[in-house]
Amino acid sequence: MANEVSDIFLNDIFDRNYNILKEETGHALSPDLKSFARMQVLYYWHKLKEIANNVTETEVKLSLPNRISPGNKKFTIEGIVDIVRGVDKTVMYDIKTHEPEQIQNNIDDFEKQLNVYAYIWQNLRGESLDETAIIATSFPKALRKAVQSGDDVAIEQEFQKWDPVINIKFMQERVERTIEEFGEIVDCIENHEFDPLPIDKINATTGGSTIKLATWLCRNCDARYSCESYRRYSLGSKSKIESQFRKYINDIADEEDLDARRDAGIEMSMNVYDNFSL
Repeated sequence: MANEVSDIFLNDIFDRNYNILKEETGHALSPDLKSFARMQVLYYWHKLKEIANNVTETEVKLSLPNRISPGNKKFTIEGIVDIVRGVDKTVMYDIKTHEPEQIQNNIDDFEKQLNVYAYIWQNLRGESLDETAIIATSFPKALRKAVQSGDDVAIEQEFQKWDPVINIKFMQERVERTIEEFGEIVDCIENHEFDPLPIDKINATTGGSTIKLATWLCRNCDARYSCESYRRYSLGSKSKIESQFRKYINDIADEEDLDARRDAGIEMSMNVYDNFSL
């Protein structure tokens, strides 16, 4: 009964937030995409309700001020985390929109960031901390395919296997080097050094997975159309430039996402037409 009440509550909150965002942004989701988003919220509740019910602090802002870069530039590292304080332990969670496989395959990069957050929490705030972990908000591919198939047995199997919580080891000895790396990036920004990654790197798979860096990183970069490496990756050889140009310009999502956006655009246009007609 508690789960039923929680589902009703979450459905109501989802609809209210969706309507607010639609009014503020002027963008809508297609019915299929909206249904999938609603289901994702409910699935996460059922999978992570124990953590959600025990969260004691949300969106805790962590700050490491007055750091000096190798180029003598002052900078501050900031981050947002959630804290769960239990009877016998305290856990820090960092929420990421990546798929669990992407995090697992590139765990070193995520460990660095969360290690710095743990360092700030323990040393600057003087708070105890027993564990750190990442919560991956994107569905794993297997669960996504099961949901799309509508096969209840497959959905239940993949739901049981799905674990969005990825534990991260805290390694004190790596913190200072990670902070130095932040400083090196600050120097590059301040010196206007924005060299892109080489084409061979963005064309390679990441962390032993089958996903290319250009697929999960470059497509989320607002500067990709000004990036020489991404242009070369998208356009290929000179003989393919003309045929590839349209695909390059429209390379903003997977085909199913593009279809969903088209449907949503039609829905919004019809709503505007109906209002105008009235």
